[in-house]
Amino acid sequence: MSAEMVIPARQQKPLSTQQLQQQILPKWEKFLGNCSSLLIIINDSTRTTPTAQILQILLPYIKLLNYQFLVATGTHSTQADLTKLVGKDFAPNRNRIHFHDALRDDMFYLGKTSLGTEVYLNKLIQKFDKILVIGSVEPHYFAAFTGGRKAFLPGTAAYSSIQQNHKLALHPQAKLANLSANPVHTDMSQAAQMLQKDIFSIQTVGTDKILAVASGNLQDSFEKAVAAARKIFLTKLPHQFSVVVAKVNPPFSHTFYQAHKALENCKQALKPNGTFILEASCRDGVGKNDRFWQLLHKFPDHKQLLVNCSQNYVLGDHKAVKISEFLQNNHLWIISKNMKPSSKIKNLRIFPKLPQTSKETNVLIVKNAALQAII
Repeated sequence: MSAEMVIPARQQKPLSTQQLQQQILPKWEKFLGNCSSLLIIINDSTRTTPTAQILQILLPYIKLLNYQFLVATGTHSTQADLTKLVGKDFAPNRNRIHFHDALRDDMFYLGKTSLGTEVYLNKLIQKFDKILVIGSVEPHYFAAFTGGRKAFLPGTAAYSSIQQNHKLALHPQAKLANLSANPVHTDMSQAAQMLQKDIFSIQTVGTDKILAVASGNLQDSFEKAVAAARKIFLTKLPHQFSVVVAKVNPPFSHTFYQAHKALENCKQALKPNGTFILEASCRDGVGKNDRFWQLLHKFPDHKQLLVNCSQNYVLGDHKAVKISEFLQNNHLWIISKNMKPSSKIKNLRIFPKLPQTSKETNVLIVKNAALQAII
């Protein structure tokens, strides 16, 4: 097949260290004031956030403080290369880096959102005078965008709180780039607003390089970063395509659980009854949380699956619902050497390499599809 259109990974000049300093440090210095202790909440290794680069700018200030890192893992794995995560100056201080454990850490009750989520957060949040949040903003298929408020829910929340919040992903307004009336976003925002703490937020936009940055309070920095993310990551197409090829890069390519984001980001470009080709290494297969995969096999009928997940929701079930809905009228090919090359799921096939196909010309290729999104 030959491509009619290719959406490359964004090529844009990154911000220099001087530009980052100019945009961050004046507000940061004012925020520090008479700070006695600082909790630094950062993303885990499943995100491309350039945390170490930001920390290098703040190093002269942080090293003078009583500080602690809290890695906002949500329910992700707690394994990470500390040097890549926080940089060579902070990595040796392992005792100052705590990986959030949603099941085992001590939590405190913050309150209940208007949507009914009971918010429990990591107790470390209570123990420090001020909080620094370093995050990144990119499209998210049911929270609209990552970053900002996600540092708390789901980042540093109890498993029960995360599960209640993520069940809202079954709502039709919980979708890509949609903040309006999105219950997942509303729930997350309300949880963050309940927290009566002095918080400084730095939100980056980009992939391995910082293309934009916003700093200040949690809400304002998030909104400004979202505005930049819309310009950098979202693409509006003139028409739909018969075939969409989505290429997924690390760290999102490691499991199908994560690589699935590329489908949600780019499915809007596909014509009805089209073929979506997802290329990802999936070196770890489906992923540890494979319940969604089992549900897809157990409930071939989409309506039955939706009823089951609505009544008996377990964290991750929304993923099965999204994929099942897509497969009602479309085909999904997963190209991976690390997944079994067969599937009993209707309209879903797995190949170790892209098979020979007809000379289809109505093809869209999206590079870095876990971050680039079609609207």
